[in-house]
Formats: sequence, C-alpha cells, structure tokens
Amino acid sequence: MGKRYPSSIRKYALYLLFRGLSPKEISNIILKRFGILVSPNTIAKWKERYLKKEGKKEDPYKVFEDVSDFIMG
Repeated sequence: MGKRYPSSIRKYALYLLFRGLSPKEISNIILKRFGILVSPNTIAKWKERYLKKEGKKEDPYKVFEDVSDFIMG
C-alpha cells in the first residue's frame, strides 16, 4: 500500500500539470512550498488516474475552479 497524500496536494499537482509543467518541476514546487516529497512518477500516476476517472481529454478548468483559493492561500 502506497503513501497517501492530502487531496489538496493532489489537486494542486494536477492543476500545475494541466498548466504545462512537468512532473519533475511540480515535485520540486511541492517540496519547496509544502515540505512534502512527492515522486514525479506518483504525479504522473495521479494524472493517468484522473483522466481515466473523468474519461475525457485534459480539461484544466472543469475540476480546478475551487483550486484558486488554495493557490492564493
């Protein structure tokens, strides 16, 4: 069983992925901002799982409307 991360971290990582950043860059941002080490492979898996669940192409704005408060916070 893998390590569990807060849903806010996953949403933030997906938001950055859909903005065009690479998993490696996102991993560094999360480490610097939150002090949590997340593997780039884990971030890529989150993206695959999200796209499989939604059954759609990449849609950066549908789910992440509520993320703006998190980013500004």
